[in-house]
Amino acid sequence: MAAMLENDLLQITVEDKGAELAHITYIKTGQELLWSADPAVWNRHAPLLFPYCGGLYNNQLVVNGVAYPAAKHGFARDTVFNCVRADAKTLVYRLEANDETRRLYPFSFVLEVAYTLQNNSVVQTVTVHNTAGPNGQMLPFNVGFHPGFVLPLTPGQKTEDYEVFFEEPESPIVIETPDGYVSGSTRKLFAGKQTISLTGSIFANDSICLSGLRSGHIFLREKQNPQRNIRLKTGAFPYVLLWGPPSGPLPFMCIEPWHGLPDGPDAHAEFADKPGITLLAPDEHFVTTLEMEFNL
Repeated sequence: MAAMLENDLLQITVEDKGAELAHITYIKTGQELLWSADPAVWNRHAPLLFPYCGGLYNNQLVVNGVAYPAAKHGFARDTVFNCVRADAKTLVYRLEANDETRRLYPFSFVLEVAYTLQNNSVVQTVTVHNTAGPNGQMLPFNVGFHPGFVLPLTPGQKTEDYEVFFEEPESPIVIETPDGYVSGSTRKLFAGKQTISLTGSIFANDSICLSGLRSGHIFLREKQNPQRNIRLKTGAFPYVLLWGPPSGPLPFMCIEPWHGLPDGPDAHAEFADKPGITLLAPDEHFVTTLEMEFNL
């Protein structure tokens, strides 16, 4: 099932499966802003990544020496959430640990996903609760966002009419992830620049994983009309990935703020020992928010 939320500017639809944002519609024009999830290209709209981002070595999550099945990006995106609040201002979805989640991830948790609209912005807030109790174990996890935005924003334009724009001059470090794993190699993308021009081949080698960014916001914008843009608030995230189809013209592009990274290709460590993992104490909670502003 799906639930809808709207204000004077935007209308959104959220699916129970994955608590996934499925539609963002600009009401004035009826324009759809999220990718359609065409299975021939990419069958998602804006999946939530939990309890890890990317892939784990040998598709296994290891806890206390026991290996659990681990599909790419975690199980949350393919699990049905309960909609626990649906009113004129907010949609809230909840997933509680159960027998099926423990088959994949042997921890007690509650994962909540809340959506609100603030003028021309969609605000998605994810809260992770460690429900193990006062004598329980630490909860290891990562959270990532993966929204795919339709291109072009204006009919008749080409991929090359768009660019990624950083709020501050950047010298980002690209973490190389061939085959979806961290290779251990890095490179500097450029020094002191604010734009990445889009081409039909920009993702020929898969995603571009950026680290060390200073900007609080990243824009997907038209080159000739830069006030037409999508702005994401990304300053709280250590990594931002850019991704789309491997050859153009690009029908969509993802800007993905992540709190974690995939494994290396030969990682054997316990899941809790992964670099960059978040460890949450019993009865504590972790909150992260993605704000997406649509200036059209």
